[in-house]
Amino acid sequence: MRNVLKLTAVAAIAALFTSLSACATPAPTPTASLPPASPTTTAVTPSASASASASPVQADMLGPFGYGALKIGATKAEAKASGLAEGISGSKGQCGGTGDGWLKGAQKPTDENIGGMLFFSATTGKLISIYAYGEVATPEGIKVGSTVAELKAAFGKLDAENGAAGQVYAPVAGNSKATYRINVIDGKVNELSLDSVGQDCYE
Repeated sequence: MRNVLKLTAVAAIAALFTSLSACATPAPTPTASLPPASPTTTAVTPSASASASASPVQADMLGPFGYGALKIGATKAEAKASGLAEGISGSKGQCGGTGDGWLKGAQKPTDENIGGMLFFSATTGKLISIYAYGEVATPEGIKVGSTVAELKAAFGKLDAENGAAGQVYAPVAGNSKATYRINVIDGKVNELSLDSVGQDCYE
């Protein structure tokens, strides 16, 4: 009789262990479905950062001391080192002649189009003038193509040689040693440069 009870107890314990083992096996099932979620989450992150880097770039600024790292008063070696100019050769200034170079990104200047042109003094060899081109603008937003009304709104009363049509000079906020030289044709800015007040290349 005792043997029967023992066998019955052993069988019951074995059955209980088996049922507990069976209950434990479904636990891994939820974790098996987790790995696919991980790649989906990481795939969203690059696209978010890519759209952030696609934000529009603001127009380049001319003034108050130069064009970015390219400064009025720089030598030709310093202008080359700025990485913002090309076409520069030699060490002596040529007042806009061959070898004085132009802003990177601008078309090579011609007699008809001097946008982006650089002028180095033939006397000192220093950069005395930087001409704007395209979207290159002053801190006030004046660029090639701006109207006379925009000029007046930006600078107020202007120093002018020939009124609205011709050449005008505007002060450079924050730099009394430079001036904006602006040429106006048909009521719009045709040429715009940042000049050293003591420049000796023209007028």
